[in-house]
Amino acid sequence: MKANIKIFKQKMQQSDDQYVPVHAGDDITSPSSVAQGDAGYAGYAVDAEPQDQEQEPDIVKVIGAVYDVKSVEEFDAFVAGDVTVLADFGATWCGPCRAMAPFFADQAAQWPHVDFLRVDIDELPALATEFGVTSVPCFVFLRNNTMLGKVMGADRNAVLQALQALAPPPTLDYPASQP
Repeated sequence: MKANIKIFKQKMQQSDDQYVPVHAGDDITSPSSVAQGDAGYAGYAVDAEPQDQEQEPDIVKVIGAVYDVKSVEEFDAFVAGDVTVLADFGATWCGPCRAMAPFFADQAAQWPHVDFLRVDIDELPALATEFGVTSVPCFVFLRNNTMLGKVMGADRNAVLQALQALAPPPTLDYPASQP
């Protein structure tokens, strides 16, 4: 069964003197209200597949946020496309995983063309085994169901270098101007 994904773009909400990022698990509004661009909502719909009016999406993806994967089917839905995916394999009991979480969330906001996933190895051990995760944290880069690379350990510089090498920002090719 293929998961139905609805995509939302992250928007920062102002909270007193600071901006607070909206995360995938946060309560965001319905796609119809969001698409109208109403001011207090957390995001707005982009690049979504047409949906039946009665059918609710299986997955709500927020661009620029980390998505907590709850099933193998959800994971498969994300990695099947041509978008680069960075999956953070970790565990709630892992201190280095918790230390890397804010860095990972910051990178999700800075790399909106990459899908950032968090996979708990205790909840989804089959995925950890499939990708050869022997210690956590482990960062796995994927695109089109293919593993592009892996970074083992809480090494921020290695993750950044891999992001730059495996998921460079898209470039826009503009036609040459006519004199």
